[in-house]
Amino acid sequence: MLFGCALAVACSAAAKGGRNREKVGDWRALLSSQDRARLRNWRESWIKAVADARQHGAAGQIAGEGALLDPDAANGSDAPPPGAYRCRTVKVGSLGPNGIPFVANPWLSCRIDGGHFATLSGSQRPIGDLHRDDAGRLVFVGAIALGDEQGAFAYGRDDERDMVGIVEQIGPRRWRMVIPQPRWESQLDVTEIVPAG
Repeated sequence: MLFGCALAVACSAAAKGGRNREKVGDWRALLSSQDRARLRNWRESWIKAVADARQHGAAGQIAGEGALLDPDAANGSDAPPPGAYRCRTVKVGSLGPNGIPFVANPWLSCRIDGGHFATLSGSQRPIGDLHRDDAGRLVFVGAIALGDEQGAFAYGRDDERDMVGIVEQIGPRRWRMVIPQPRWESQLDVTEIVPAG
């Protein structure tokens, strides 16, 4: 049985013109077949992305990230509580021969409220909802806002903006959001999430 994670039904999707969900828990029905495959094959994508980055000279940078880039580092199931956070995204694996195999972006401001995750600053801002799946994993379903755009597209409105991923606890008051096969720039995005205070 699917259930939401303290989720308000009338959150960003309805407010920003996206598909109106009838009830909490029907998030899986919204996913495209491509995004279902991304979630299902997250580990394979992770291994491939890290191998590509290592092959192109980023082995030391990957090692320096420790648990953040270890696919087996999840060590808890607590959801991040509501509040202000600092987030930074590490992009791993290049999408083409001229791409950059590893990029660690600076810290940005993020917020979690009522099962809704939002990146508040930066040029690429994931915004969406957090849900529990059958296995108890926390799943992110959202879209990306770009540049000076106000708000974000709701999931399902633009395939190029849609994002899905898994949120995992990797330490006390430390989480990561894993976006397998993002559509732009990299093969894997891993966002570190820690409390702002």
